[in-house]
Amino acid sequence: MPRGRLGFTLIETLVTVAVMATLIGILLPALSGVREAGRSVICESALRGIAYDFVMFADPQIGGPRGDDPQKYGRNHFSLETFIESQYGLDEFWQHGSDSLVTRPRSSSDPLRCPDVRGELKMRRDVPCHEGALTPSASVSFGFNSRLLYAEVTLPNGQPRIREAQLSVAVLSEPSVPLVMDIDGQIAASRGLDPSFCAPSLDSLGPYADDHYWFPSHRHNGNCHAALIDGSVHAKRDLIAQTSWAWDYQPIH
Repeated sequence: MPRGRLGFTLIETLVTVAVMATLIGILLPALSGVREAGRSVICESALRGIAYDFVMFADPQIGGPRGDDPQKYGRNHFSLETFIESQYGLDEFWQHGSDSLVTRPRSSSDPLRCPDVRGELKMRRDVPCHEGALTPSASVSFGFNSRLLYAEVTLPNGQPRIREAQLSVAVLSEPSVPLVMDIDGQIAASRGLDPSFCAPSLDSLGPYADDHYWFPSHRHNGNCHAALIDGSVHAKRDLIAQTSWAWDYQPIH
């Protein structure tokens, strides 16, 4: 009686492995694309939520507390930094108990974190945002339009200078002004800058010149997400090239 063949031959095994490797090679890019699309959606949703909160904060009729801004600027004006601190729970908005240093773990559900940004974020008590309340810079996901906080003006002698800007509900009538975007905190750190504030040079000859404060991140398939004041979120490879966006808007009082 002929003996029955058990198992696979070497050739059959090699063919099977080759077919499986081919299928995996086809599926992996697709799965990777799905994961990236999911992270991109989460990032866009976070930016959209921030823009929505900004609209609420800017309206004195429906917004919540503004820290000590009413004493500084009057009831109808506020600082962009105050809004940012209210989002993170920093400075006068501290909501993390009596600890002087709190670590915010990385989480895909964090409304202030892009899922592509790794690492824990440390927050310091009684420290304003611009003095290093958020560290390390590489763990900061989003940067706000710096010109909404520091306007560049020209003095009578022709010298450009930075002046603190004051926002009011009137900013909501400027829907095309960029509010917040993906940033590369490591670049900001290498320049000794607070990663929470970012703005392009445009035609500046003063402090904003040479794109010193410009460090957008293109971590989503080469795109950078940005939210405008109207709440719309866009994924663009070149944010400055968007001619309909009011990058040069500055609230000066």
